[in-house]
Amino acid sequence: MPEEKPIQQAQSFADDKLNELLRVLRTMEERFTNINRKLDVLESNFLAQQKKMNKDFMLAESDLVEMKKELSSFNYKLNLLGKELLLCARKGDVDSIRKYLEFWQPMNFIRREEAERFIQLKK
Repeated sequence: MPEEKPIQQAQSFADDKLNELLRVLRTMEERFTNINRKLDVLESNFLAQQKKMNKDFMLAESDLVEMKKELSSFNYKLNLLGKELLLCARKGDVDSIRKYLEFWQPMNFIRREEAERFIQLKK
């Protein structure tokens, strides 16, 4: 029986080591599972964030296109206004016409019919 004791001790030692290895393996499996879950959550969050950023980018791009259209329309209208202003009378022209009107005093003119009637009366 003395031989059984070292065998039992060796088997007990091997069982203890095997149990310790199994415990370490379970711990590592749990850590691996937790890391996989975290990785899945991170991947899900990343995809959601990427989708949101793509949506925001598309909105910003459509806003930019709209702003370019509005700017083009504004530029066209501004050019049209500039062309119209070139056709308007300048202040110097208006002042010149005002001087002529003050000099001629067209309100004191008579109409043709009145002139003919006046001539007929004088005859």
